[in-house]
Amino acid sequence: MPRLLVAAIILLLASIAGAHELGEGYVFLKVYDERIDVSIELNCSDLDRALGIDQDGDGLVRDAELAAGIDKVYEMVRSGLGLGADGQTWELTWDPAQEVPFEIKRETIAPFATLYLTCKTGVPIPVKLDVTYRLVFEVDPEHTGYVIVQWNGRLAQGSETLDGAMVIRADRPQRVLDLTATIHSERGRRFVKHGAAQMWTSPDRLLLIVAVMMQIAGRREDDRVLVRRGGTVALLYGAAVLATLGPVGFTPIDVLRTTAGAVAALLIVVTALHGLLPWSERFWIGATITFGLADGFSLAGALPALGLVEGSLALPWSGFALGVQAGQVVLVMLATWFAARLCRFRHHAAVSSLLYALIAFIATLLLLPRAFDVTPVWEMAARTFGP
Repeated sequence: MPRLLVAAIILLLASIAGAHELGEGYVFLKVYDERIDVSIELNCSDLDRALGIDQDGDGLVRDAELAAGIDKVYEMVRSGLGLGADGQTWELTWDPAQEVPFEIKRETIAPFATLYLTCKTGVPIPVKLDVTYRLVFEVDPEHTGYVIVQWNGRLAQGSETLDGAMVIRADRPQRVLDLTATIHSERGRRFVKHGAAQMWTSPDRLLLIVAVMMQIAGRREDDRVLVRRGGTVALLYGAAVLATLGPVGFTPIDVLRTTAGAVAALLIVVTALHGLLPWSERFWIGATITFGLADGFSLAGALPALGLVEGSLALPWSGFALGVQAGQVVLVMLATWFAARLCRFRHHAAVSSLLYALIAFIATLLLLPRAFDVTPVWEMAARTFGP
């Protein structure tokens, strides 16, 4: 029993590690005939260390603070990021297509700032680009930059993943990007892989599904019944995700996507509390469907960045949806196996209560920065114990 409990705690806590970690920056390029659109993603803590834009010193970079220091951010970008060819460097300007060319995204574990810029070359984009990346290196020599061609008009394809990304470090800040190099992944397969990976970018899904399957298994039903119920969970969750992933994925409803993360975290807290003090035998059905609908909004936020942002979205959406379904089925299978093993222990009730409390605690830590303007505890810890 102790080994199973330790494994459960490690599994739950390991899922906290998400994308956009401290010490990493991402530059996404959309290359057209005579224009390159650039979006830069930097962890808010890295940005504050470089520029000191956290005015009140509370460890949280707010939208107003980013807006107040945006001139300093722009100067840092102009001096630290260069795109050009044949010895020339093109000027980066704010993207006029964006009403507000910067934002802070808090859907992931570590909040990050996204900056939207563009550069017009006036001439056809050559096949090879000179890329210079020196962002954050002055305050963090171990910082790593990833340059990803999100859309390559020359080849009519792109990528959102780190597959084939150009990695830039302080010892080699200048690189040459070859626009004739095709993405090594097959297009359809890449979208499936990206969709499956999305299921593990946030701890929300693992926490909710484990809590649901523990409650189903807690009734000590036959293993075959438990497997059937697990299949029902996968079916209900998958259908609910598709119900919102489809329509929302093609219409930018940013407010709903932002709110969905808070709703999902709140639902996990309620589900864990229901495991401690159950009040309905059918609660797991409503919890699964509601969470799937909310999660569909969150997952839809990744669709515009799949790479095929021009033309038909049928292929990326189909592949992404297939990957999401495959990922959630694996997740449900793992949770079902764990719940079945847990309910065989003599003291499973005490262990389950401890796990429900742990799930509720983790979900509360996720809920607070999503619903309120507070500093995430993991970011405070990184600031305190980090370099």
